[in-house]
Amino acid sequence: MGLGDSPGVPRWKAELALFDWRERMRRKVLFAAVVAFSVSPVLAQLDDFTLTDGTISYSERNLRDGGAGSGLGDFMVGGTDHMFQNWFWFRGGSLGNEVALSNQTFGSLTGANIADLTYVEATGAGDLQFDLRYTLTSHNNDTRGDMDIDITVTNLSGQRLFFDMFSYTDYDLGGTLGGVAKDAETWLAAMDEGDMETAVLFPTSIGLTASLIWEPDVAVEVCRAYNRFMYEEFTREN
Repeated sequence: MGLGDSPGVPRWKAELALFDWRERMRRKVLFAAVVAFSVSPVLAQLDDFTLTDGTISYSERNLRDGGAGSGLGDFMVGGTDHMFQNWFWFRGGSLGNEVALSNQTFGSLTGANIADLTYVEATGAGDLQFDLRYTLTSHNNDTRGDMDIDITVTNLSGQRLFFDMFSYTDYDLGGTLGGVAKDAETWLAAMDEGDMETAVLFPTSIGLTASLIWEPDVAVEVCRAYNRFMYEEFTREN
């Protein structure tokens, strides 16, 4: 029996009720489809990128790695690679140690020389959003290049939140950086090349930590040993 055949129900009312029911079901299905689409957006992400301006290029890799290899890359100017790695770490909220940016929610090449990255990171006391824009610019007929990185940090926690941010850059100047001053001879050669008359050697490592030794006799012997080393290896030569 159809709705139009129901006892005591006029056909036009039954047909109207059937139309209204179908229309309400269509709207519910349409609304459910819209909601399903809106809560599950697919955003672009980048594991690596390469920017170019003229003959200069800048690249970074492992953008979602979160480990020590985050931000491995190259900065090529005049055929020379000037960089080995560049990345960012942060600490905030209840985090004890520094954590590399890794939870990338968006990544896109806005242009040949521009990249945009967004990270939303948990701190244990709320989330922080990091927006990074890389812009590569060539100068002087591609003999010099600038990489500008603009960073905006947004507190998503809704409460006061303290944090620290650290940038780690490992330059690789393709042999143009110079040598390692491991002895007096190397130091003197570097000073002659730079036309310097005097160099001051600061006591790093053992020299600065000797004051932390609790036993006075041991601390004195460490200082004497360090002074003998500096004299025999460096100051005695010149």
